[in-house]
Amino acid sequence: AKAQEKTERSITRLIQDHRQTRERLESMSDAVGYNLENQSYKGLPPLLKRDLGLEMEDRLIRQYLPTGKKGQYLQVNIYGWGKKNGKRTLIIGEAKTSISRREISRFQKIVKRAAQLENIHSNDICQVIVVHDVLPDIEEYANFTGLTIYRTFMKSLADEAVAL
Repeated sequence: AKAQEKTERSITRLIQDHRQTRERLESMSDAVGYNLENQSYKGLPPLLKRDLGLEMEDRLIRQYLPTGKKGQYLQVNIYGWGKKNGKRTLIIGEAKTSISRREISRFQKIVKRAAQLENIHSNDICQVIVVHDVLPDIEEYANFTGLTIYRTFMKSLADEAVAL
């Protein structure tokens, strides 16, 4: 009985330690993600102008779109409006350390929801992903879905934009 009690205390302590470790890792992951998003807000506008001819109307921000269910929202890492050839264009993006097909599919659902909420066609949305790393087949899939990928590499996205 004493051995059983000791084992149960050890398991309880292990579960608590695991929970704390998971919370700390999530916090670190959030910090990396927010840093990448912040770089994107500064670095993307000149890159979008250079590569896609898109002029920003205002700053890029983090936005939350209502899902239609009370109190539930979709987080959009990069959100803003620009103009291309005089036509107003919504810019929606993700900032990730790496991406997968699953994340691209989830992102496409966000694009569709944004188009619905803004009452525009999804073709009027500029879709971008800022990423540290992407596998070749995932990049090919992203391009097929209409995403423009920007890699951060070793220097910050903002530095690359300033170097233009």
